[in-house]
Amino acid sequence: MAEAVAVVGLVSSIIQIVDFGSKVVSRLNEFQSSISEVPKTFRDIKIQLPLLINTLKQTQKQADAGHVSEETAKALTPVVDGCLSQVRLLEDILAKALPAKKDSVWNRRFKALSSFIHDGAIQQITVTLERYVQTLTYHQTTQLSKPVPETSQRKPCFMVRFERDPNFIGREDIIEEIDERFKMNQRRVAITGIGGVGKSQIAIEYCYRYRDTHLGDRVFWVHASNSARFEEAYKDIARELALPGLEDPDVDTFQLVIKWLSDDANGPWLMVLDNVDDIEIAFGSSPQISSRQDGQQSETPLVSYLPRNSNSLMIITTRDRRVGERLADRQRPIAVLPFAPADAECLLRYRLPENCKWNEAESAELLEILEFLPLAITQASAFISENEITLVKYLDMLRVDNRSAKGILDKDLFDPWRDLEIRNSVFQTWMLSFDQIRKQKPRAAEILSLMSFLDRQAIPDVLLRNTNEGEIEFITAIGTLKAFSLITEEKKGATFGMHRLVQFSTQVWLELQHMLVEWQGRALEVVSNYCPSDGKYENWTAWRVINPHAQAVLGYAFQSKPCLLKRASILHGEGCYNSVQGQHKVAHSKLIEALEIREKALGHDHTLTLDTVHSLGTLYSKQDKLTEAETMYRRALAGKEKAFGPDHMSTLDSLHSLGTLYSNQDKLTEAEAMYRRALAGREKAFGPDHTSTLDSLHSLGTLYSDQDKLTEAEATYQRALVGKEKALGPDHPSTLDTVHNLGLLYSDQDKLMEAETMCQRALIGYEKVLGPDHTSTLNAVNNLGTLYSKQDKLTEAETLYERALAGFEKVLSPDHTLILAVINNLGLLYSDQGKPAEAEAMYQRALVGCEKVLGPDHTSTLDTAHNLAFLYSMQGKLAEAEALYRRALVGKEKTLGPDHTSTLATVHGLGILYQNQGNQSSQENRVERSL
Repeated sequence: MAEAVAVVGLVSSIIQIVDFGSKVVSRLNEFQSSISEVPKTFRDIKIQLPLLINTLKQTQKQADAGHVSEETAKALTPVVDGCLSQVRLLEDILAKALPAKKDSVWNRRFKALSSFIHDGAIQQITVTLERYVQTLTYHQTTQLSKPVPETSQRKPCFMVRFERDPNFIGREDIIEEIDERFKMNQRRVAITGIGGVGKSQIAIEYCYRYRDTHLGDRVFWVHASNSARFEEAYKDIARELALPGLEDPDVDTFQLVIKWLSDDANGPWLMVLDNVDDIEIAFGSSPQISSRQDGQQSETPLVSYLPRNSNSLMIITTRDRRVGERLADRQRPIAVLPFAPADAECLLRYRLPENCKWNEAESAELLEILEFLPLAITQASAFISENEITLVKYLDMLRVDNRSAKGILDKDLFDPWRDLEIRNSVFQTWMLSFDQIRKQKPRAAEILSLMSFLDRQAIPDVLLRNTNEGEIEFITAIGTLKAFSLITEEKKGATFGMHRLVQFSTQVWLELQHMLVEWQGRALEVVSNYCPSDGKYENWTAWRVINPHAQAVLGYAFQSKPCLLKRASILHGEGCYNSVQGQHKVAHSKLIEALEIREKALGHDHTLTLDTVHSLGTLYSKQDKLTEAETMYRRALAGKEKAFGPDHMSTLDSLHSLGTLYSNQDKLTEAEAMYRRALAGREKAFGPDHTSTLDSLHSLGTLYSDQDKLTEAEATYQRALVGKEKALGPDHPSTLDTVHNLGLLYSDQDKLMEAETMCQRALIGYEKVLGPDHTSTLNAVNNLGTLYSKQDKLTEAETLYERALAGFEKVLSPDHTLILAVINNLGLLYSDQGKPAEAEAMYQRALVGCEKVLGPDHTSTLDTAHNLAFLYSMQGKLAEAEALYRRALVGKEKTLGPDHTSTLATVHGLGILYQNQGNQSSQENRVERSL
């Protein structure tokens, strides 16, 4: 108990000091920003206080973790109490000496001048605090050196995929410089230097040291060599932090992560932004990082996605000093130079085998040739060790091999440096390694060659393995490459990476052997084989893995027909994936290119060509381009019927999609014919419980609902739901679609309790599986709002409508039918709330949009016209109301028939209008018909 009291008292005093000290530092900062001439003692105490606060925080962490004993707490209490006394004394002095915000200009100047009289007292406090800091620091280093376990409720997060080097050599000056800059409140520090000099290794070591001394702080590693890797890194952060909405394919992951990282309440963090080498990606106006804005794909520089908050620290590694200076807020980057000779010798000694004969002159010459570059030294050591040769032998090989003396690198390839001497020394070493690997382990050389044409990081082993390759063969080949330090194996999962200069030098090596095009083609082939052919939910994980490598191979130019067809295959799959994610602009460009390649290489009626035609139809349908969609679906269907026959699975897919399009166009008779034919074909080919059959049942249920055949619709939905829950599970998006539509049907049947149950289940499921901002989720939100409106829960309905509208407007075009549906619903709500002006504005906007997108005779257009007519009738604008009612009635009778409930609702409204106009005969006829 005594121990607990002593520790609690110690922590309480520390908390008070930290509170007082933080306020004092804030006052000093304000004073210095407003007064040009600050007394030196005030500047000194401003430097001293943060050191004291940080030291005390470390002591508090130890106490919180239970690592401060009774004896230690009692020993520290006088020191901490002394600090508290000095800080309180300092606070009293500053209250008298420093100007307050409310002071006049004259008073502020007077206090500033008068502050010099406190120099002696401030200086004494500074000296005393320095002594206390020294005592506390000594105590921590001698008594509290054991790591303290994380005690906060924050989930530990250390996203550094590389093992720590237990024999990290040198670079202490750089690490100390980084620390010093962070202490001086420089939030972003850039380290720059030539590739292979060890920038990333320094950052890795710093992360581990930071983790050891900043218990509980989060550490993130972001690859920024290109937009795809940058995006994947942000997605990894979102997944690691389990951020809400991350599973939504349409969510803007950048904004999701930035929002979280920018929130001070989430605690301190360190981020390494690694390999930001391309100034165009970082700051340029050409396409960089892909993001969705207003439903369209946009391109934004990387710098726009870097978060800030008062707890954040960032280390930036780059080969381009200009990039580092700009990203670090114009602060001078820390230059990473090649090793000093002593450090380079230490690295060489450590890497060489113990039995290798050491010679001072030979090692000095070798290090000179390698220009003290860590990567080159490591490679040379690996070559010597692997082949059991001497330093002299290795030096002789370097001197004799004049092939790399010129023409090894294209100067445009390494434009940022253009230093031939530096480049060639490194690559002479690498050429020797490549040739030796090819002789000793040809399979390893194949893997290296393949990796050089993929994205250089996070390469899954599935892309590198040959079909039916034995495990031992693959492992030993990978082991050879790791032994030469040419590739790295990432800690989490079977993925591999390689340094940028290794990648480039391998490509140059292959070009010298006239094998460049061959290996570009082989990289294209493996990516093509692994890419999914569609964007279905089940394939999203695979797409996250393959996407960076697909982007890499799509950057190469091919001429041969086989390569072009593989390119088209990747473009087709990516286009489908982008379409599902709502990236319609990107999807369109990829699908169009895939179609052009396939039409030219295979012909207009080839089945692969028709697959792309079908996918374009689906994209156009998502974009509300119904005419273009119909053209594509008809072409795909006709071609597939000819190539496969009427009952083939692919034919039935196009048939079903065309039926959905007809349904959206209010061509219900044609839609029913398509659905029934597709359903019959699928039941015959796959059976009644296949997911394709169940999809047809779902769509047929929707059609029955549109036709006012509510009993048939319910039975069809129920059959589809039972089948989907069994085949796919209760939370699959397809299952939730049927749950959602069944809820809408119950609402039409005035079974409001059952409707709410189903709509709530669908919404909860969508939010869990797809995220809160997916279009399916937002559509469920909108429809739940309609249900609440029916139940007179107008406040809850308005909240849901506003959420749906805000979400749709982020990802869809302003005239998309989903947005127009919410606008119409808001008009109904405002009308029920007695807000006629707001209701009219909503109806007018919805009516204009529906006429533009769907045409004047579409049921959605006519429903909006009916709603506006009712509003005009209530406002006494009887002539305008009659015109709209008549227009709606004529259109509905033509499209839906005279006995549809929607038609009869308009008949009834027109009858009431005639009553208000005094037209008793017409009124009686209309009301009687509606009844």
